[in-house]
Amino acid sequence: MRNLIISVGIVMSSVLLTACGGEGGDGDSSGGGGGLGNTSISSDSYVAGSFKDANATNFNHLLYPNQTDLGWECAQNSDGRYFESDRVIVVGEGGMSDDDYRWGATLGERSLDRALAAVGLSYEQYLSLKPGVSTEIAGRITTMLTGIDYANEYTGDPELSIDLYDDEVLDRYFDGATRSGLYDAQPVSDWRDISTYIVGNELPGGAWAIRLFEVELQRMTHQEQADLYADLKAEFDTNGAYTDATPADVFDSIEKVVVCLSSSRSNSEWGMGTKTGFEVAAKSATQRSDDLTIGTHEVIHHLQITITAPLDGDIALERWYSEGQAVKLSGMTVTSDKGHGRQTLDVIGFPESGTVYGFANPNEYADYGQAYNWFLGKFGQNEGIGFLFDIRNNSEHPHGYTFGHKSFVESLNALTPVSCTYDCGYELSDYRLDYSTQLQNL
Repeated sequence: MRNLIISVGIVMSSVLLTACGGEGGDGDSSGGGGGLGNTSISSDSYVAGSFKDANATNFNHLLYPNQTDLGWECAQNSDGRYFESDRVIVVGEGGMSDDDYRWGATLGERSLDRALAAVGLSYEQYLSLKPGVSTEIAGRITTMLTGIDYANEYTGDPELSIDLYDDEVLDRYFDGATRSGLYDAQPVSDWRDISTYIVGNELPGGAWAIRLFEVELQRMTHQEQADLYADLKAEFDTNGAYTDATPADVFDSIEKVVVCLSSSRSNSEWGMGTKTGFEVAAKSATQRSDDLTIGTHEVIHHLQITITAPLDGDIALERWYSEGQAVKLSGMTVTSDKGHGRQTLDVIGFPESGTVYGFANPNEYADYGQAYNWFLGKFGQNEGIGFLFDIRNNSEHPHGYTFGHKSFVESLNALTPVSCTYDCGYELSDYRLDYSTQLQNL
């Protein structure tokens, strides 16, 4: 059962993967040139694109700002105007100049190319890893699935009369087959195995059951994800067990990378990776000469969430790993000193970063890059990205800081070191305690 079901392997905080400082390639948060600073992108190199109006194109993520996929900060000050290039959508604030939008699209296109190359994905593979439904619709699907009275062993809606062991909709989608054409394709488990597993292991509702369904859902094609919602909702409606007047097409999925321009971001908090792309200071607000490096860093964060948690956008990675991978792959400076004594692996999230590094410590991001180098040295170069897919397919444990990053910890503990001596049986908790010695052996 484990092989079949498992091992094939806020609202703002669920949308925002990570907020990064403005550390550049040398670890210095200062921009270049004084005043607004300098950008590395010249206006005569801007990518082609066109301005559009959300009301005319039905870009509902701007028309319905209560949606979670863009984030409130991105949508709240928009006047519905946006710019669209080949693979990027740029959303700004009312009154921002055409130059801001065109610059943002160019930054997005170039950063996407650099990040995909660093991670080793083609654009087509990236698209296949993205969800076919929005965060809202994915949540509705998992809510319906976890609300079913599994074999009458849990308290479900008394009006819901779906036979879990003989239901045409569930049997049709959860069929044990692998969907061809998807990157890292894994078989969608058979529904009878899923329901038997849930009942047999007495899985609670909530995050544990939801995580299992998220893993199964992301193994389906984009069209299947949308169709499953429609068919499940119809079945629930028939049984009088589900009511939602908001039409599903209001919550459409977004294929392109979204660059959100902010007038309030500072030089030291210049960018932030998100579920749909990244947020960045507008060119008219502040500029950095290392903008492509940091843009790439933020897109890598976006790719991390696209791989590990594409449906709910929850933060799946501990901070030392998330930032370390983004620092290393974007070409930022990595600490070389092996004797500094800083306990970087203790930085699970933002609270721990303050404990270990305090405020604006110039060593922080470079240390994260060093920790990522340690990870690659301990578990192998291929595990850098392979580990993200391990977490993607881990249906035993929920994501996130609230749950102790359980999926991250257990997936790392399951890795086999490429070389070891005294530490062959170590788990992450042991590596944290032994980190100073681990660095000496790097």
